[in-house]
Amino acid sequence: MNIKKVKCLVPFTVFQLVGHGYVRSCCASWRKGGRIGNMYSSGSYLDIWNGEKIRKIRRDVLNDKTDETCNSSRCPYASSASYIDLDNLKTDDVNLQKVVEQVRKGSEILETGPLYINTGDSDICNLKCIMCLNVKPPFRLTRHRSSEIFNSLLVHMLPTASELTLTGNGDPFARKEVLNFLLNHKISENYPNLRIELFTNGMLLTETMWDKIKHNRFSSINVSIDAATKETYEYVRRNGKWDILFNNLRLIGDLRKQRHFSNFIINFVVIKSNYREMKNFVELGLAIGCDIIRFHKIIGYVDVRENILFTRNISVLSTIAKTLEDPIFNDNRVDISRLAVFRKFKGRKETFFNRFLTAFMERMFYRPMKYYYSLRQQVFIIYSYFFLP
Repeated sequence: MNIKKVKCLVPFTVFQLVGHGYVRSCCASWRKGGRIGNMYSSGSYLDIWNGEKIRKIRRDVLNDKTDETCNSSRCPYASSASYIDLDNLKTDDVNLQKVVEQVRKGSEILETGPLYINTGDSDICNLKCIMCLNVKPPFRLTRHRSSEIFNSLLVHMLPTASELTLTGNGDPFARKEVLNFLLNHKISENYPNLRIELFTNGMLLTETMWDKIKHNRFSSINVSIDAATKETYEYVRRNGKWDILFNNLRLIGDLRKQRHFSNFIINFVVIKSNYREMKNFVELGLAIGCDIIRFHKIIGYVDVRENILFTRNISVLSTIAKTLEDPIFNDNRVDISRLAVFRKFKGRKETFFNRFLTAFMERMFYRPMKYYYSLRQQVFIIYSYFFLP
């Protein structure tokens, strides 16, 4: 079989660790793909990487059947009509070239390991944001297991990897095992092709911290902020201090100008408490020298009052749609692709029924959803004690 074009390379390249040691293959997991294995119960990560579940997803991609596997509402590859031309794919990444050669041959089982590794296996964070669970996992999950991944399992994957993301959940500088990994492992020396992508809230990335970790090779630094003013920031991101963050952002901007890494990205999740600061956020990003200023819609119902799509807050939704028409959002450094759903509320007028429905949903679902998410997290914790190794 000679494959010339595919819609997606994610299941051939990405290994994503999530809570409790589970591995998620790609966006397909949101609907049908599901978890493809557990790092703690598998003999080797290769048992997951070339297991039957991910092979089924790869088979669908190779046969152009992504609509049967992937979630088109979440995945840009599944919803896009464009294809990746494997014959003309230009890349300097030697590891990616090896993967592409195998995909061209129609291989479901890969001789190479994952290229992009995302370690979102722990929620440990120094902040308590109003849209996050904020449930502190027990010692066994947060320290022993995560240390096991970084000290043994993860190291086996790095020789053939191109990028390591730290981290998909929580903050890398609030996790001792991640910080130890950055401080003490000779990553650049031992893995010359590996780059590190940092996802952080920015509070702990001070000049002192940078001096300790700068020997590593970073590809980008992503900072989640969700505000453009001190008042909103310290309300949304509890325990955060705007003055400290702003100094750290200027430091990161200066480091980017000095080419210590290739991308400086800031993120803004649009919620009820911050939507009026969207334009100010773009101005902030441009002022500190960001490469990408990215906006996201909120996912989840930890605080349904903030989820304006769930409560159908027409007043807020129509205001956002109007805000997005400002020319400042046309700057090529501003990414509003994830906010397309808001545009359909342009010109919508709020009615008495809309106001009543929004108020009803905010009151009706706020506490039940809070309890549901907390209970679900606790059930997973209890389950892990008895059923996970």
